[in-house]
Amino acid sequence: MLGNKRAEGVFIVAVFVNILAYYISFVAVHAKRSDIYFLYLHVPPAWVCYMAFTISLVSSIMFLVKHKRSYDVIAENAAIIGLLFGAIALLIGSIWAKLAWGSFWNWDPRETATLILWLVYMGYVVLKLSIENAEKRATIGAVYNIFAFSTVPLSYLSVEFGFSQHQSASEVLPQMSEVVKSALIFDLFAVTLLFIALMLLIWEVKSLEERADMLSIAVSGGVRDDI
Repeated sequence: MLGNKRAEGVFIVAVFVNILAYYISFVAVHAKRSDIYFLYLHVPPAWVCYMAFTISLVSSIMFLVKHKRSYDVIAENAAIIGLLFGAIALLIGSIWAKLAWGSFWNWDPRETATLILWLVYMGYVVLKLSIENAEKRATIGAVYNIFAFSTVPLSYLSVEFGFSQHQSASEVLPQMSEVVKSALIFDLFAVTLLFIALMLLIWEVKSLEERADMLSIAVSGGVRDDI
């Protein structure tokens, strides 16, 4: 199908751009500081995590306003991708923390707040899986999502609490060379493209599953029990 091929095409391009981005990143820093490589591995997934949950929030609000199921699907898909990239950010961040601070986990405000964020959004997915009625599931999930989003600014602003070992963007950016900044920006663009590709792919997969369910119902003459 045309939509499926388009999603696959975007995904292939996204993978290629990400490979290119990380190659450029590693060339940009050479071997001056071995741990700076983690900057390019840790920041991009964290960026996608925040972006995905923001899109999930907006989609949930749009669902409550418009009552269109497509907004609920987008909200759920974005949250799932946000959880995936959030887990990657936490994992790579803990490895970087071991190199920089001597321990995988230090209960730093940013670490702790991001873990809370991840657990709260895992709760969103579990909540939706536990409700059978589609309309009720979408409505309750959307309301939960709005409150869950408070953990995103909490995570991002946690470095401003005064006792975090993380540096804020305003502290880090002036220390970077233009080459390193450019490489990081390209990395962010690359993972954003990957996020879009994953959203399209998941949308296509769920659309195919729904068509298959509807066809099965039509053949059997039954009625969907999740509505």
